[in-house]
Amino acid sequence: MKAADAVVSNMGFDLPAAMKIGEALAGRDSETLFELFIDQQMNQLATRARSSAAGNPQQSGQMADLHQRLTLKIAEATRYNLDRKQLVCAVLQQLHDASNGAAAG
Repeated sequence: MKAADAVVSNMGFDLPAAMKIGEALAGRDSETLFELFIDQQMNQLATRARSSAAGNPQQSGQMADLHQRLTLKIAEATRYNLDRKQLVCAVLQQLHDASNGAAAG
């Protein structure tokens, strides 16, 4: 999803763009797209963690920790049927922060 990649890779976090993505994935008829979005973002994060393992073990560990935190957040949001728009925005924010070297938490 190019729009999500742009939000994650931009220097500044584009909240309106993240909210637009969240709105598109929040509807009942968007279940499959939402699942694909989550899978893609988590796979990209896992790939970044693996690729940085040799050159920067600390960064790799941080990416692995973020992957674990997001996995728990996504599972909780799914279990309790929480707002998907808010979840998408939070996932994008944390991925953006990690991508740009900020402390993601």
